[in-house]
Amino acid sequence: KLQSAIVCLDLPAGYMVTQVTANDVDLSSTITYSFSDNSSTNIPFAIDRYTGVITLTRALDYEEQTEYTLTVWASDSIHQTNGEVKVQVLDVNDNAPAFTQDSYQVQIQDFSVRWLKAFIILIMWYSKYSPIYIDI
Repeated sequence: KLQSAIVCLDLPAGYMVTQVTANDVDLSSTITYSFSDNSSTNIPFAIDRYTGVITLTRALDYEEQTEYTLTVWASDSIHQTNGEVKVQVLDVNDNAPAFTQDSYQVQIQDFSVRWLKAFIILIMWYSKYSPIYIDI
């Protein structure tokens, strides 16, 4: 069964992403949870063995990865089953704008029209991960 969660990238380590639960029809069986061995070393998530609570182990980076699919195992010490948790990372405005060039030079010619009291200079800047913006 697939479960999903949405997480903003600016959340700190320790933040609770979601909680998985499994049921066992046998009486007095204790269920433990874990990630599959191949996914647990390089993912920024941890799972509590007894509660199934999934937390962040570090802040996420949207530019690094926008989605994670975690394989979670539930075991009653005799039988086990697995399921997937899909975690979608939401982007936030975490990158400062940058100018398109290091310096700008403007040459203003002598105008004969005296009523012209101001000049408008357009400066274009961009944000590495956003569309171009223009400020006047």
